[in-house]
Amino acid sequence: MASYALEGSYGKQAVPVFKIRKHVGGKHDVVDLMVEIMLEGEVQESWLSGENHQILPTETQKNTCYVNALNTEYDSSEQYGLALARDILDRHSHIQVVNLAIEERPWTRVTTSSGAEHNHVFMKPKDPHKITSKMRVPRSGHAHIVSGVDDLCLMKTTQSGFSGFIVDEYTTLQPVGGPGSANPDRIMCTELSANWEYCSGVMPSDGFKVTNAAILQTLLDVWGGDPQQGIYSKSVQQTAYRIATAILDNFPCIDAVTLTTPNIHHYRHELEQFGLENPNIVFQSTDCHTTASGRIITRRAGTSSGPGLSRGFSSFTANKARTMPPAISEVTSKRRLQRIAQQVTAPPSMRHGCLGLPRLFRKSPRLRLHALASRQRQVHLGIVNRQLTAPA
Repeated sequence: MASYALEGSYGKQAVPVFKIRKHVGGKHDVVDLMVEIMLEGEVQESWLSGENHQILPTETQKNTCYVNALNTEYDSSEQYGLALARDILDRHSHIQVVNLAIEERPWTRVTTSSGAEHNHVFMKPKDPHKITSKMRVPRSGHAHIVSGVDDLCLMKTTQSGFSGFIVDEYTTLQPVGGPGSANPDRIMCTELSANWEYCSGVMPSDGFKVTNAAILQTLLDVWGGDPQQGIYSKSVQQTAYRIATAILDNFPCIDAVTLTTPNIHHYRHELEQFGLENPNIVFQSTDCHTTASGRIITRRAGTSSGPGLSRGFSSFTANKARTMPPAISEVTSKRRLQRIAQQVTAPPSMRHGCLGLPRLFRKSPRLRLHALASRQRQVHLGIVNRQLTAPA
């Protein structure tokens, strides 16, 4: 008979919280957040027996977001998130950890033709870059906070090359900027995601909003270099490492930096076939999701990562990486869960997929099931639901 171990968490996703901060003199600021909550603690009975006395309804979680927005003075998602997490922990003793993923959608104050900033008119592009924060706030111990930006498109139209790479019988890529290169220059472009992890128990002296803005400015300064001359980059990787070390050098409150830099390639279009000369000014662009990508984690020497933070919080399942099995799969319904249990206990010849688990594990976006079969055919199951699992 197979035995099981369950680790459950649940929460509310995609809570839009928009706040107007009204100041004396009629000037307004806006903070536009999208909040995701995941709760951990004594919540297993809802899965094991169907008893919901441990469940804080997701509707209640949503309302808690708005109450805390009203009662908390904040100018950053980190300030708001810490207040929200502590309120939940203070009022519900069986909850041990509150995980938050908050996305801030930036609005820009409109400037009039005279150069004056408008008191209460703002604008934002349809697809702006996102300001992010992710927090793991336990009942005891320090909160772990990771701030950052996502979908930040950066480009430099010169001062970039790529050469000296491995060339074998399948290589068609031509070097740029190195010895023997026909092209001295190229466009370097990426849709960057950057996360910086605050030292455990340390709050920035200037506040999160000011510190995060200064870190982002450092990132941009290192990317571009001198405004007139720029700085030459031998690769996106070299530039990413420069950025990470500059942040660590200039901000003692930061413990680690994670950068993901998918290339957005721009290929020079060969107009010579039409008898025209193209001096590196007309290009064909690509999609960053179909090209090469690099990712680095740069940490202060002698330090170790906080729970889940070294993975850049791609999801909160990373927080359990040390204790939960590595095979991540998915199921949707009680009926499917029963089918999975039948296949897990079936003879090996009847199983499918990784580690003897059925392929349907990998199909659904609703529940995440972590499973590992041992030689004794014991299967440990842990459910981490980033969707809506609790009854509203």
